[in-house]
Amino acid sequence: MALAPIEVLIYALVITGNPVPTDCSVQRDKSVLCTNGLTATQAVNGIVYEGKSLNGKKIMVQYARDGSLLFSNGISASRTSAGWIKFSNGVEARRDMSGGTNMFLVAPDLVCSEISSTQATCKRR
Repeated sequence: MALAPIEVLIYALVITGNPVPTDCSVQRDKSVLCTNGLTATQAVNGIVYEGKSLNGKKIMVQYARDGSLLFSNGISASRTSAGWIKFSNGVEARRDMSGGTNMFLVAPDLVCSEISSTQATCKRR
């Protein structure tokens, strides 16, 4: 299964803990390169992230059997009553319900969208 740039983008913002405007695009080798310095590759059981900001470490993101997210660096996630997913490092995200498809809001001021099947972007609202 190919990596979805919008999914890679949201997790890249979570992993860095610094939600800033970022673009991610699929490369010829099927990896996804993000402008925040992270690169994601598909693994058998998840997505592996690496980049200079991770100081040589690789971080795996997996789905648990119950559907929850597992980050190998210990980040955890929970859903709030307002529908936001709150990550333990302070980043929050939720689906944008304004009518756009594959759009997400990332607190405090980003809107992230899928531009195509090979590209996604987050911009300030």
